[in-house]
Amino acid sequence: MFHRSYDLSCIQDTAERTSIQNAINGVNLACSDMVDAWVYVERGTLLEDSHRTLGDYDTIPKTIFAAMASDGHSGNSFSLTLSTLQTIAQDYEGWRLQREQTNSIREGSTNFWNSWRNIKLTPYYRSMCAGGCIVSIGPILEDFLSLKASRNEPYSEDRQKIENELMNHLGQTIDDQINILEQIVSLESSPYCSVLLSNLKKRLSNRKAMERNDEILVDDALRQLAAAIDARSPQALRAALNPGWYSVKFQMTEIYKKGERLLSEL
Repeated sequence: MFHRSYDLSCIQDTAERTSIQNAINGVNLACSDMVDAWVYVERGTLLEDSHRTLGDYDTIPKTIFAAMASDGHSGNSFSLTLSTLQTIAQDYEGWRLQREQTNSIREGSTNFWNSWRNIKLTPYYRSMCAGGCIVSIGPILEDFLSLKASRNEPYSEDRQKIENELMNHLGQTIDDQINILEQIVSLESSPYCSVLLSNLKKRLSNRKAMERNDEILVDDALRQLAAAIDARSPQALRAALNPGWYSVKFQMTEIYKKGERLLSEL
């Protein structure tokens, strides 16, 4: 038999570790005294199989995919699992070393940002409790954004939590956040805060443009619906009530409700 076993303790995410182990179990199930399914995986054939229709003779991929079925994969996670499985089969030691290095970087990032929070953010919150001004967060936010840019590290959940916390502290709405940031950049040179302010203003501008377009779309649909109601035409009512897009604002109007009632009576 050609069975293999691998130590997956370097995978910190439990769900990922389980899905990889199930895939490994599937490959071992596909092995026999005459067939080494691991060679099949090493060649990359299994990844190709995930994009084609399988026949009765495709026992290796069908066996492996059946073992993976219990993990409830999305298309993306399924492909990632197969890719990781192939990498493990081809060069387990290299894969494990890379994972351990990634884990080390992630742990270092966690320690760094937790320390930054204790040194920078916690004292600020204490000052706010003593009657401090929210604009005084400017240098702290500038420091955070500067460090985020200079460290250029992969996604960090701990860093993202701090960033979310800082943004929520600036305000619950984008208008509030812009208002505080404008005060911050007016007090002293804050290049990173200035970039953030510019990005928020662009986002707000884009959102308002979309809202204006939606208003035009809804207003036009309401005019067509009103005309269909006046004409009492079932065909025109169906078309006007189903314009091919969805809008809560459109469907909550009295005209829309009137159109629905009329259609049900005709």
